[in-house]
Amino acid sequence: MENIKELQKQLTLFDEAYEKGNPLISDTEYEKRYSELQELEQKTGTVDPNSPTQTIAYTKVDGLETVKHTIPMLSLDKANDYHNLKKWFSQVRDNVLVQPKLDGLTIVLHYQDGKLVDAVTRGNGIEGERVLHTVNTVVNLPKEVLFAGNLEIRGEVYIPFDEFNKINTNGEYTNPRAMAAGMIRRHDASSAKGLRIQIFDLVNAEDQVFVTDREQLEFLANQGLPVVQTTMFADFDKITTYCTQWQEKLRQEVPYPIDGMVLKFDRLEIRERLGFTAKFPRWGMAFKFPSQEEFTYLREVTWQVGKSGQITPVAVFDPIEIDGVTINRATLHNKQFILDQDIRIGDRIVVARANDVIPKVIRAVVEARAEELTLPEIPTQCPSCGQDVWVEGSNPHIQCLNPFCKAQIIEKIIHYCSRDAMDIEGMGEVNVRLLFELGFIRDPADLYELHTKAEALQDLEGFGKTKVKKIIEGIEKTKDIPFSRLLFALAIPGVGRTTAQAIVKKFPTLESLKNASKEELAIVDGVGSVTAQSIWFYFQGPQTKTMLNRLVNAGINTEELVAETKDTLTGKTFVLTGTMSLPRAEIEAIIKQSGGKVSGSVSSKTSFLVAAPGETGTTKYQKAVDLGVSIISESQLMEMLL
Repeated sequence: MENIKELQKQLTLFDEAYEKGNPLISDTEYEKRYSELQELEQKTGTVDPNSPTQTIAYTKVDGLETVKHTIPMLSLDKANDYHNLKKWFSQVRDNVLVQPKLDGLTIVLHYQDGKLVDAVTRGNGIEGERVLHTVNTVVNLPKEVLFAGNLEIRGEVYIPFDEFNKINTNGEYTNPRAMAAGMIRRHDASSAKGLRIQIFDLVNAEDQVFVTDREQLEFLANQGLPVVQTTMFADFDKITTYCTQWQEKLRQEVPYPIDGMVLKFDRLEIRERLGFTAKFPRWGMAFKFPSQEEFTYLREVTWQVGKSGQITPVAVFDPIEIDGVTINRATLHNKQFILDQDIRIGDRIVVARANDVIPKVIRAVVEARAEELTLPEIPTQCPSCGQDVWVEGSNPHIQCLNPFCKAQIIEKIIHYCSRDAMDIEGMGEVNVRLLFELGFIRDPADLYELHTKAEALQDLEGFGKTKVKKIIEGIEKTKDIPFSRLLFALAIPGVGRTTAQAIVKKFPTLESLKNASKEELAIVDGVGSVTAQSIWFYFQGPQTKTMLNRLVNAGINTEELVAETKDTLTGKTFVLTGTMSLPRAEIEAIIKQSGGKVSGSVSSKTSFLVAAPGETGTTKYQKAVDLGVSIISESQLMEMLL
């Protein structure tokens, strides 16, 4: 009994912190303790009606009106492995709808006479808070629908990752879910931005009769509502394959947070027969993915110099596993993030990899700090070259201004060789560092002299004649790459791929760009005064001039060939998925030059999805199939241009 009470106390505390947007424990660890409590309660036959296993955590916000739900809004029971999921499936063995489980805030919506008239949070399942004022700001939610009767539906409000990163510049929110919950429950609707919704359930549609949930979802989609992606299976092995595919691949590709899959029996008669427990419907189940956030302890902060001289703090912590990958290092963003979040050596910290290959520290669990801890030391000298660094009070970054800093030079060469830049096969980070340390290369221009050192390269361990031949051939191919790619490859601070493309439209040759004034550069679309100053300053450096002259002498292309604009693809919108034979930026440029448009997501307005081989299971591919969008290959796209 003592263990039960302690677990109930812990989980109640964790539930309250989670609802406030400051979790004290990872989802994976929470589920372990929750399952342990469930087993103990079942074993002893003692279930407290106030136990976290029987209630839904709910913290009211002062000033928001409380509203009772017309039908109780229960949560879903959870399975963390396929064994328990199969036990649930074996109840009926019928058609099952499978949907990605969005990690946001559940809302009940009411439409009357075709107009949105109310919106209420889930709350404790019995009552929630009226939030129509903020729900009215949700970007993709229609305020009017075709159906004129009383309509009650449920959906998940969320924040896409790009919106989260754009808005959360001060680190106010630990993750997109916390941001969505915080914005929806604000009093001032004008501060709610970037919210989206996906509808997953029909509660009531006046005088309408349905046999299956799939019919209900199709009805909602026909009203113009954004319905969650839904796939139906009758075979459990296919369900597990689909869920595994989402967990291991698709989860990383969707532009919004998901934390599992929702499974529901399709036939409404089955749902009625199975009924409910005190907290869950027996006809539905949530299959939870391992958490993409984990808790650990910060042991050290090191400082890393980037290609632009920016010095970034890196957290070193006790090893943790996220999504099957063991990590012990993650970015700490910048010095200001450390100060704003009050992150200290020895702190319990939250580390995340959600929608991001690069792990990052989200926050310190300050409330868990039991003793006085020290802040990481902010460097006054570059950790690579030892020279004094530039630190401006209002600027969150620390900068090494030494153009001969070894770490900067290496990072610049790595960037120059990368896929989106000059795309030199065989010249990844490891090989660039090795050839730099051995004296073969000191700047990008040295790459074009490696053919004179082929024999020496072949003698290096792990190289050999074939590999060296491929590297030299890859370097030779870069001589014909568009000038905009070269400009991006030079790693000028502030000049990304899109900015480089805009610059070469105004200055189509290296010579014209070198002679451009700061004022002329500043008026280029997407540049501005700060980047203009950076570009101008870059071309003034004597070492830059020498390096560029060597590139020109090596035969590198320094002119942007202005392609004749065609109207072959006018009126057509394309979405790309997967790795193509050409860099994505080039394919996008080809489409635009032929009059077409490029979008990042599939919708009813998409004309074609251009899919690389092996992309049939991606979210974009599945959505294209569901919407009836034509799916073509890269070669078919090229045929359309003829």
